[in-house]
Amino acid sequence: MISYIVSTFEKPKHLLCLLASLAVQTYQDAEIIVCDNSNSPEMSLSNRQVVALFAGGWGLNARYLDTSKRVGGQTCYHGLEVEPKGEWLCFPSDDGYHVPMFAELMMQRSGKPGLIYCDVVYDPRLALCTVGKQEYSVMNTFPDLGKFEKTCFIIHRDWFKEIGGWQPHPLDWQDGALIRAAVEAGVPITKVNGPMVVHN
Repeated sequence: MISYIVSTFEKPKHLLCLLASLAVQTYQDAEIIVCDNSNSPEMSLSNRQVVALFAGGWGLNARYLDTSKRVGGQTCYHGLEVEPKGEWLCFPSDDGYHVPMFAELMMQRSGKPGLIYCDVVYDPRLALCTVGKQEYSVMNTFPDLGKFEKTCFIIHRDWFKEIGGWQPHPLDWQDGALIRAAVEAGVPITKVNGPMVVHN
């Protein structure tokens, strides 16, 4: 099973797109945990309604957690009431989406515990809102250089616990912090060819 742990901040429309992409994954053995760090009651309500739509109407194994009061700000994953069930963990961005084969292709490479990743496409033409103009690009990831988008990998829960797990971390696993810790700890890393995540 994969546990998708989504940290979101006042982006219900983006969250809707992300959850839709997870709903059509060809690999369906998954749960979705949405950690809502929104300050606005209106946005929190909207995010809660989005999760309820997919959990009810789409039948997804999805739940909503209000994490707005937890230490760590907009990327807080710590102090979850129930620890994720998945053997593998994924941390999708609330303003991105995954192609339907993302999880299936990742899991095909999951023969041994470690970290499995792919490249990320940046395409402002697909964004719900884009500030300024930016060219379409593919971000080629370089784990040894710490150049890594947190949304494009899955990590085995045993290794996640080994490098710090769910206990409070100084950087609260902000962009790049988790992958740097994984590289420093010598986590086995495998790449799946081709970009399978679109991030805006």
